[in-house]
Amino acid sequence: MTGGSLAPGVSRILAQVHRANANHKVDLDSNLLRPKGFTLPSHTVYLGDVATALLANLSQPDTPHFSQPPKFNEQRWVFETQSGVLSVRIE
Repeated sequence: MTGGSLAPGVSRILAQVHRANANHKVDLDSNLLRPKGFTLPSHTVYLGDVATALLANLSQPDTPHFSQPPKFNEQRWVFETQSGVLSVRIE
């Protein structure tokens, strides 16, 4: 997350994760978010309740892409998705 002022039309929301589950994976070839049952080479990723709720409430979002996928045994990551004119980046 970077400091400074935000551009017009940009909002930053800070939220505290209450619970996280390993119900998703990151596709190693494309860095796309995949369901837990994905069988091609991938790494497990823990998504918190905030990210899960946001994705569940977007109207037909693109498949989220990890611009910074989690590394081995690490749960720091960044993903981005688009839903119509709304762009979302979760860190």
